[in-house]
Amino acid sequence: MTRTVTTSALAFAAMALTLACSISKGASTVDESPAQTPTIVAQILYDQYDQSFSNHDVKQLLDFYDPSFTLVDVKGKRIGFAEYRKQETDTFNNAQLRNFKKKTTIKDVQLQRSQMVVYYEAEMHFEYQDQKSGWESLIQTSSGETTWQRTGGRWKLVMGHVLRTNLGLDPQWAAMRREQLENRLKAVDRASSVLVPCNYSYNGCR
Repeated sequence: MTRTVTTSALAFAAMALTLACSISKGASTVDESPAQTPTIVAQILYDQYDQSFSNHDVKQLLDFYDPSFTLVDVKGKRIGFAEYRKQETDTFNNAQLRNFKKKTTIKDVQLQRSQMVVYYEAEMHFEYQDQKSGWESLIQTSSGETTWQRTGGRWKLVMGHVLRTNLGLDPQWAAMRREQLENRLKAVDRASSVLVPCNYSYNGCR
């Protein structure tokens, strides 16, 4: 079940969340021996990153972006590191968003000299507070490619390109809410069925 989200705060947050594809502070400690393929190395890095993301540790996440980092979003807009950093910070400080959980799966890795190009798919769960219906559980899926530059023994993210993104309600959460509503309606129906009907006369109900 999906729906079109028109709330500006959610639309802004969704874009910023989609851009969050990088590595964590533990990158320099990953074993990169010949026994570890580039795909395994990239997956380990992203597993560490996803944990940091779920912990809302913005400082740690941004530490491994190179100042030259550029992001191309799904619409082709180029976003520099300064703007990206502000969007990330604003997203995690947004009181209408909470409980971020992210999982990235590496699909392919290509080594190009001192760079590593990673093709990924990501799924992110988070909650958004709608002014009318309260907290809603949403899922955002995305895919794209990121490029890391090996600098000073550490991987620095220098380029990202979001190829696809989709945002919708969590189907399990939506089914639960639908069941709750149906149960409420049934309860109201049962309560109304036991009401004694009014037998009208010229003196009113009797």
